[in-house]
Amino acid sequence: MYGGFLSGHYGHFILESLARAWVTDSEYCNDKVLFHSHRPHLSRMQRHCFSLAGFDERRVQIVDRPLRIKNLIIPEPGFVISSLFHPQHADFLGKIPSGSEVGARIWLSRSKLPDVAGRIVDESDLEDEIIKDGWIVIHPETLSLVDQVKIFANASVVAGLEGSAFHTVIFVKNPTCRLLIIPRTRRENDVHNNYKLISNTKNIDQRIFPGNLRIIEDNGYRSNLAFVSRADVRDFLNAESA
Repeated sequence: MYGGFLSGHYGHFILESLARAWVTDSEYCNDKVLFHSHRPHLSRMQRHCFSLAGFDERRVQIVDRPLRIKNLIIPEPGFVISSLFHPQHADFLGKIPSGSEVGARIWLSRSKLPDVAGRIVDESDLEDEIIKDGWIVIHPETLSLVDQVKIFANASVVAGLEGSAFHTVIFVKNPTCRLLIIPRTRRENDVHNNYKLISNTKNIDQRIFPGNLRIIEDNGYRSNLAFVSRADVRDFLNAESA
């Protein structure tokens, strides 16, 4: 079977590199899965994602030279950027059940990410303010993948700036948390359609707070930004999580 390209970017890996993994749960695939990659071996992140999806990494064969294959299965992808998230693929990925008790309100922080990722220069100021309202600030990059998934499984509300950390919710079976997302791209008043595909397919209550960022340093998707009004963001978070 052909699996596709092994992206080194977390968000693209779980959306695109895992897009054909659903077939490995069927009778049609019981052998090696071929992937293209820039690296000769799986990274730690890739291994953890495969493990969480129930995919045995020993089945991965990275193609680094031209091959001629007599019979090759090329499945339809279960996720296509901006256009498709098939329910069967969603069911395959959703492994961790939601908690049964009312959980915490979580802010997914980007404030400690490298500058190359694009910064919200006053995000840490907002975090200091919402902590006083009872929010818990989490830095996803400091947690294991399983612990990140458990946040979405057990929280009542998960909020933050648009970013790949929100895609982790696909590993939760029937998520019950509400998602509050602040767009940080040139779309200004909306998030990328991938977020809508995920929320619609998994029946997630997702709400968007548009138009509250201004450009400090323009560098496309990695621009440094600042809130137009932290007070408005704080009011939105508390009103939509009540």
